[in-house]
Amino acid sequence: MEIRYTQIDNLPPLAWLAEIKNGIVEVIHGKRVETTENWFVEGAWSGEFAQGEFLDNDWFCGTGARLCNDKIVFSTPSHVTYGLFSKNTGGGVYDLQQLIPFNG
Repeated sequence: MEIRYTQIDNLPPLAWLAEIKNGIVEVIHGKRVETTENWFVEGAWSGEFAQGEFLDNDWFCGTGARLCNDKIVFSTPSHVTYGLFSKNTGGGVYDLQQLIPFNG
């Protein structure tokens, strides 16, 4: 499995969408999404940032994903009022973070 990134500057900051197809995770994202070879995130957690250990923390504020062996694991925030949405299109699965910012 491999992650590929495309930044689109007119997307809202911190927004991302991932398409999983044939072992490739294509991520399009706005500014301020942190990307590495093995993980991406928009968020904060306690611990060393460079290690990308948001999956392993007791408290995580944000969303992201990390390659684990030959899988990709998506992470939601620790609180229960925000999540990720996915859609199976038959040709691939889209995991998406909300692309329209909340103005409440």
